[in-house]
Amino acid sequence: MPTLWRGSFQNGLQIIGTKNSETPTVSLLLSIEGGPLLDPIDKAGVASLTASLMNEGTTNYIKEELSNELAKLGSDISINAGGRNTTIRVNSLVKNLDATLMLMLDMMLNPAFEKGDFNRVKNQLIQGLKQGNKDARTLAKRAQKQVAYGENSRIGLADEGTIKTVSKITLEDVKQFYKTYFSPQHASLVIVGDISKNELLPKLSYLKSWQGEAYSLPTYQDFPKVSSDKLYFVDLPNASQSVISYSRRSMAYDATGEYFKATLMNYPLGSAFNSRINLNLREDKGYTYGASSYFSAGKTLGRFIAGASVKKEHTFDAMIEIEKELKNYQTNGITQEEVDFMRQAISQNEALSYETPAKKAVF
Repeated sequence: MPTLWRGSFQNGLQIIGTKNSETPTVSLLLSIEGGPLLDPIDKAGVASLTASLMNEGTTNYIKEELSNELAKLGSDISINAGGRNTTIRVNSLVKNLDATLMLMLDMMLNPAFEKGDFNRVKNQLIQGLKQGNKDARTLAKRAQKQVAYGENSRIGLADEGTIKTVSKITLEDVKQFYKTYFSPQHASLVIVGDISKNELLPKLSYLKSWQGEAYSLPTYQDFPKVSSDKLYFVDLPNASQSVISYSRRSMAYDATGEYFKATLMNYPLGSAFNSRINLNLREDKGYTYGASSYFSAGKTLGRFIAGASVKKEHTFDAMIEIEKELKNYQTNGITQEEVDFMRQAISQNEALSYETPAKKAVF
């Protein structure tokens, strides 16, 4: 595993990094906690819209000029909001890091927030949400969140919000969200590249001047009770396939505890290509191109999901087979052969988890 160093600034920014000399590059990952969690429920999507607009130019550069400057440097900067974070990703050659950091600071601290850009980006977001209404997988994911967390909860809605909530967002809402929540108080910076801590920290000195107010992260409201005897249907007329999804709330993420053990347990059930669920529905029955089960988790929430996209005439049959595999696995457990395969596959795959600079940053 990479050897890590740590640092911090008085404005609250926490820094963690590692030197990687395989390529003459630097990857930065700046995360500000909150993101979509901070959206007002009636204007869900304002965090995503704010982040998107910050890519549209600054008070010093219009978007085309910004893109040209980055292209000259061979650098890339992107800002987005999802889950519980607003994230800035930066990739640069070491020799062009100083110039790239200045562009990053300009995008962070001097967003233009032009009316024309706002109208265009907002319309694009709404069009994307409308397009999602025609996609079975998107509809299934939206339904999963509503069932698990409630229709009147922010986390029960997509990160991008809904057509109704996004339509209510104004440019002033975006400016106020940026002013209130774009702050170093809940920010962390991850750096991976061919540069040492002593070389890098002076280059980040401009970030010491980044100021922002402290804010509190919202607490979750009570989640709806989910009973095991209910099926939820979403109608998509003329769909040629059905998306089947068994879902339940589960544990939050941990590196080596119950969540980690659960992912190991699930590997032979629905994570590997030759898992029980996939071999049954794909190889044996021919209902689908792929069926799976997996655990998904973050800092505070998690879910278990099993399912597949199947030919619609096999919807019921596929549901029965998935339930059969889940019950059999729970009743009879994992075999020694599956344990051996899981251990070998997971440990070999782990070597790739932090092979590239970007993957080291995510790690």
